[in-house]
Amino acid sequence: MIYSLHYYDNRWSKRITNWERDYASFKLSFDWNINAVTIEGEEYTAPIWIGEWGTSMDNGNYGYWRYLIRYLQENPHINWAYWSYNGYQMAYPDDYTSGFMHNDFKTIRHCWKFNDILTIMELTDEERQAIADKYDLEDQC
Repeated sequence: MIYSLHYYDNRWSKRITNWERDYASFKLSFDWNINAVTIEGEEYTAPIWIGEWGTSMDNGNYGYWRYLIRYLQENPHINWAYWSYNGYQMAYPDDYTSGFMHNDFKTIRHCWKFNDILTIMELTDEERQAIADKYDLEDQC
């Protein structure tokens, strides 16, 4: 068994963890409401999978993004998948600002988002370099 959730910057997620306060409050509520299921030895113990999370914001300078990135850095046992990679929502050419990439699937939409995501990925130096080469991070970011 695994617990799976979607966690976005919306009013439902905000009810679970209020990111408009400080990080200590966010961490306490995330620990209590979500991460508690990972406590070893309990009847309900199971891994967590954040199956979808992301933002369409133009910068990462607000609580939801900063706090979630920090929390995932501090809790590498929580697995996740960012939503979404693609640059269009329903069909090309619909623009989708939450996506990592623009519609061409070559150009990174938000370098700050891409770089923050790299900080929560467990990568070897070789894997990190392969990503930098594939996306031409030196020129794009």
